[in-house]
Amino acid sequence: MYSITILAIKKEQMGEYGISFGMWSKKNQLLFCALLLVAFPVVHLFKSTPHIHYQLSSSLISAQILAVSIPEELFFRSLIQTELKRHIKNQLLLFTVVSLMFTGAHLTRGINTFSLLTFFPSMVFCYARERFKSTLPAVLLHFTYNVLFFTL
Repeated sequence: MYSITILAIKKEQMGEYGISFGMWSKKNQLLFCALLLVAFPVVHLFKSTPHIHYQLSSSLISAQILAVSIPEELFFRSLIQTELKRHIKNQLLLFTVVSLMFTGAHLTRGINTFSLLTFFPSMVFCYARERFKSTLPAVLLHFTYNVLFFTL
């Protein structure tokens, strides 16, 4: 459902919405690796939250990338973050508003610790989207965080 809204973006606007490969300089490549490394301790920090544990499988990987990470990042980072950025100039406030919306979407399954804690990785995804001028790093980070969380 999230992905459908991205169809409204005109082809010439794709880069503006972060639907591109963005900026992958050596410095940014190292930053991205650092953000990935942060995923492991963050997941362990949140492991005290009750959740379902899954075995690592091709179906889990496919579902996480195709049904979760890509659609959510296209909607929240490409569309919502880009549109709100036109009205909210303060980056921390922008990331906070987008992350609150992201957390709110996860509360539809009920108010629980896991849903509330989605706020913190969302802040990282927002930062990655802005830093790299692309949604791809946010998708990769989202996928990594989810797979680590559900399989460790």
